[in-house]
Amino acid sequence: MKKQSLYYTVLTIFIYILQLQVFIQVEEVFSYFGFVFVPDFKTIAQSIFFLFLSIPLIVYKDKDDLKSVFLKYWHFFVYIPNSILLYSASTSTTLIVLHFIFLTTIKLVFIGYNKIYLKAFFFKTSRTLYKKTRITLFILSTLLFAPFIQFLPNFDFRAFYLGEIYTVRAEARETSNILSGYIRAPLVRVILPALIIIGVLAKRRMYTLVASLLIILIYASTGALKSIIAVIPLVLLFIGCKTFLGTVKRLQFLLIFILSLAVIEDYFLNTYFITNMPNRRLLFFPGLIEQAYINEFQNNPQFYQHSIFSFFNSNPISITKLIGGEYFGRPEMNANVGVVLDGFVNLGIFGVVLHAIIIGFSIVFLNTLNIKPSFIGLILAYFYYINTSFIGTLFITHGFLFLLLFSRLFLNNYAYERITHLPKL
Repeated sequence: MKKQSLYYTVLTIFIYILQLQVFIQVEEVFSYFGFVFVPDFKTIAQSIFFLFLSIPLIVYKDKDDLKSVFLKYWHFFVYIPNSILLYSASTSTTLIVLHFIFLTTIKLVFIGYNKIYLKAFFFKTSRTLYKKTRITLFILSTLLFAPFIQFLPNFDFRAFYLGEIYTVRAEARETSNILSGYIRAPLVRVILPALIIIGVLAKRRMYTLVASLLIILIYASTGALKSIIAVIPLVLLFIGCKTFLGTVKRLQFLLIFILSLAVIEDYFLNTYFITNMPNRRLLFFPGLIEQAYINEFQNNPQFYQHSIFSFFNSNPISITKLIGGEYFGRPEMNANVGVVLDGFVNLGIFGVVLHAIIIGFSIVFLNTLNIKPSFIGLILAYFYYINTSFIGTLFITHGFLFLLLFSRLFLNNYAYERITHLPKL
């Protein structure tokens, strides 16, 4: 155990240094977003202090399970980047403290509740690779795809060119509707990716090809949301994982790979494509937006009046566009933040703890189902949404609630194992 802790500490320091170097590149090119690099003794000391303070939360009682994957994903892709932002003085101490509280609360939930199982009274669990399951998901996919047929004439090849994506997205808003908006997430983020994986595992390539085609059609016909098309390489990248430990190793390799490529690109080519797309947007920009929310709402709690309870508000506003306009000079920009700042903006520290408990129990529930590691790509996408979506948007619009139900019915391996002393809900 001590050897594993030492290994993780050394790995954390290495990734911290790599991210620091890439951030310096980000600040040089994209300082107009608000990135600065003016570290002093206080910011450096606080950054390193909170970095080492977080390591015991990750390595204590670490196991080869989904809970460990979440903690390490959050540590490498969210917490450490926020430590770098503090180092550079781009963000305040408040931000890293909020994320430390969030991480600590989730760890306590993980320690206190090893398994939670929701007993299904009306639905029978379907074995993942059974023919009946494949046919059921294929029929369900076909039915849910039907409302999107009307958008197929809008298929736009410009959706596959980075420079045209936002133009395509703006034009697509004119033809979108509420029904397709709520159906899209469960279909393209849960059902179709699951069908891709099942097709590969069951050696039924037709399912994989059809599911991939449907995702591409929806992507290019309804606004070119990158999170839609990204799910295909994501699930394929992790489909070969046999253990959750293997998933963590692939995540670590992927992160080190994209960070190293950014450093190499800058040194040899003096270009910033990799510095921008996977690193600035994924690692550092979310924290910068979160700091804007802290500045705007730290002493002005919103109590969900512009999100979950907006129907009680006679004059709701889009706080995402408010932040986009006031802090980034782009009134059309939806400056989204995740559940950590969503909790803080609405209920202060209590909101951060509350949201951490909700997310923690959700991960424990998924962990209880003993989902095959091959399906981890399906869940990793939602780890990203947890850091970029309000909690109501995460569960309803992005389909996290649907993922929980879907996993219980179709990815559930617990029902076929004999485990006692399990708390029931």
